[in-house]
Amino acid sequence: HWVHNSCRVGDLVDVRVGGDVFLDLQQSSSHRDMIVLVAAGIGINPLLSMLRAGAGKTTRFHLLYSAKTHEELIFKLQLDDLAANSENIEINYFVTRENGPKKDGITYSRIEPAYVNEFIRQYKKSFGDSRVRCFLCGPPTMIDSFSDHLDINCEYEKWW
Repeated sequence: HWVHNSCRVGDLVDVRVGGDVFLDLQQSSSHRDMIVLVAAGIGINPLLSMLRAGAGKTTRFHLLYSAKTHEELIFKLQLDDLAANSENIEINYFVTRENGPKKDGITYSRIEPAYVNEFIRQYKKSFGDSRVRCFLCGPPTMIDSFSDHLDINCEYEKWW
């Protein structure tokens, strides 16, 4: 709010790196890991950075990304391009405030923890329990719901 309404040319702005969540792809380069990413709304931003860094690596990524409307699936074209050009990236989209048949990889419903758990269980069988990680980024209510109901300890930050 301050940046948009009060900040002026010449004002000093302090910038800091936030949080403790970190994905070190160098650490997993000798192993085949599975990273499950669950994003809602603008929570896609840090997870998109992880996908960009991981594109083409041995680590596999599965992104489940939800927004209210099709138009609010920000970076969808970039995400589609990443998935099309990287064999290690899979993406499922969810839209919560519109209806329609499943098309273009979009499901018209919320991402449910039970749905994510199906993937978690499958990935644990394929990769081993210690090789599967989960990252969440979205509204606090989503983080609370998922962290309480997933079959894995997910890494997340609550910052808004």
